[in-house]
Amino acid sequence: MEIWILLNPALKFFIYIASFFASGTVIFYLHFQKFIETETKLYCQRLIYKFSAFGAIISILLFLSVAGNLGGDLVSIIDMTMLSLATQVKLGKSAIVSLIGFTVLLIFGAKNDFINSFIKVFAAGLILSSFVIVGHSTINGFLTQILIYIHLIGISYWIGSFLPLLNIGNMGNKVELYDVAMKFGNLAVAYILFLLVAGLFSSYILLGNLNLLFISNYGNILLMKMVFVILLLGLGALNKYRLVPSIKDDFDDIKKKLSRSINIEIVFALSILFLTSILTTSVTLP
Repeated sequence: MEIWILLNPALKFFIYIASFFASGTVIFYLHFQKFIETETKLYCQRLIYKFSAFGAIISILLFLSVAGNLGGDLVSIIDMTMLSLATQVKLGKSAIVSLIGFTVLLIFGAKNDFINSFIKVFAAGLILSSFVIVGHSTINGFLTQILIYIHLIGISYWIGSFLPLLNIGNMGNKVELYDVAMKFGNLAVAYILFLLVAGLFSSYILLGNLNLLFISNYGNILLMKMVFVILLLGLGALNKYRLVPSIKDDFDDIKKKLSRSINIEIVFALSILFLTSILTTSVTLP
């Protein structure tokens, strides 16, 4: 049915947004809770709540779409037989896993003691794991799944830090912005290294031949995704080596430039997620 051709990539795009912003904010908070002010902590908690609620809704819609795809029509999303079948296929199981993860974050998102922090990290990990039990990551076995999972953690750290950093800048706290942005940049080097290595290796394993980047639909879209990644890396490098070190010298001007740069990074990141949703729902491996 044609509706699923449009609905499947759209839902996948939205679940990516919810997953990476929710899980990424958890990772951000874990790293920087000692360096951020109370207002920033509360802002992070609100982000976790909002994206977890959004993610839970999308997870339910994803599960219903699995039933709809199995039955071939909209009525199937309320058909008990199709819903039961949906629990037995990988896409349905993935939606259930992500729903559990988002629900746990909704319950424990506001609590910051050691045990609840551990639970939130577990929930974030559960959300990310929902992506490695379905799709192309399962084709070549456990190694590909591990590589993609590492890739997802790196993406989460990067994407999940955008909004907290923007908020810190908007609040006008020069010391907090400088300290957190510097530490973020230092950690980002390691995260991005793992992200890139895992992403490149998993892509090579999936394609098997670099020529397919240029002669297949899957490869062409993957190349477009790589272009946005390179642009994102360039902006990140500009922030780390030019803008962030100058925060204390000219705070008002640098804050505006950094805010503009992060907003552009968000656009690039969303473009990457959109292309990934196409790759994982609408394009077959060559």
